[in-house]
Amino acid sequence: MRSAFLDYFKTISVDSFPERDVIVVSSHETPIHGFEKLLKNNILSAPVFDESTKQYIGFLDVRDLVSYAVFAFNNHNTIAYKGLSQGPIFHTLVDDVTVTYLARRNPFKSVPIGSSLYEVAKMLKDGIHRVPVVDPATGAVVKIISQSSVIQVLQQQLNGILKDVVLKTVEELDLGTSPVVCVQKDTLAIDTFKLMDDTKKTAVALVDEHGKLVGNTSAKDLKLFIGSSCSYDILKKTIMSFLNQIRDENIDIPIPTITCNMKSPLALVIGKLAATRVHRLYVVANDHDYTPQRVVSLTDILKFIFKGVS
Repeated sequence: MRSAFLDYFKTISVDSFPERDVIVVSSHETPIHGFEKLLKNNILSAPVFDESTKQYIGFLDVRDLVSYAVFAFNNHNTIAYKGLSQGPIFHTLVDDVTVTYLARRNPFKSVPIGSSLYEVAKMLKDGIHRVPVVDPATGAVVKIISQSSVIQVLQQQLNGILKDVVLKTVEELDLGTSPVVCVQKDTLAIDTFKLMDDTKKTAVALVDEHGKLVGNTSAKDLKLFIGSSCSYDILKKTIMSFLNQIRDENIDIPIPTITCNMKSPLALVIGKLAATRVHRLYVVANDHDYTPQRVVSLTDILKFIFKGVS
């Protein structure tokens, strides 16, 4: 099955994906300006162009907000006594963190126009979340293909090339990773984001006092924070209070916690990821026991498809 699907990837050109306006962040911009661009354009990542070398150097990613939030929070607390304003945390001056520094954490790995989806998917399965397609003639990025785009292609083949495997369960395929990184729902928001930064995770599960799944938080929530009227003090509240306030101010932006169980078939997993466009779902013990057993990310799905391919 996997070899057949990989062959199918090779027949699809990146040129078949629609071109869209690509938002670019300049190395001369501040991190807050870069993050505000992500917010304004409702995107998770943008390539960063180095004005001195005239080359793309990486991506500014919403995941960088986790590190930036922790750094800025500590910085603000350290220097607040000097009389700085008590405005939103992301408007605190952080001299040591630049767009260039953040971009280099997310390498710019591209493919030229005319490449196959196989070449792109092979890069995405290693944990890169998006691959830019570059016009060799101009050096410009003409489109960006994300992991979510490839999952959409997979979803279209649930009754085609994937039909022989889609009824196999999460348990049978040993799909996903464990243990799941969790925090208690009464953990402070800043401590939750510190844990995400320390563990290099883009999201963590929220559990109650019995270890049952009650929610999820990710760097997307910090993206909402940028656009809110909240001050940095909200990070001193519990993570559930933080999420309730941030998401109330952004009521039109759904952020679901998607689940399946160990007996769920692959078709359901791919279908839910494709339909909701979330980047992960949590595997709970069963429909009556919401203890998180493992998490299945878009990367896990692509690794499964490419299993055995170096």
